[in-house]
Amino acid sequence: MRIKMPKFLSVFRFERESRKLFYTTQEKCNACCPNDPLMEMYPCGNNCLTLMAISKRCVMSTRENCLNGIKLLFEVKPAPALQERRDTII
Repeated sequence: MRIKMPKFLSVFRFERESRKLFYTTQEKCNACCPNDPLMEMYPCGNNCLTLMAISKRCVMSTRENCLNGIKLLFEVKPAPALQERRDTII
């Protein structure tokens, strides 16, 4: 049984300057992170995007965290559906 995913999923973006996490949309994430379940990490400017193997969600972390294998964002819970994409979650 396949679970139908909503069209607009919330994903997380780590803002390097403010050190805060923000929501963004799946489409915005996929613009830099092709939806390829066989890959896990994608370079994206000064950040990298990680596709979570279990939930297939794309999350953005700092390049340093990605290169060091620190998957801290994996433990962040999904964003509430009604939040604006620039809302701070931490």
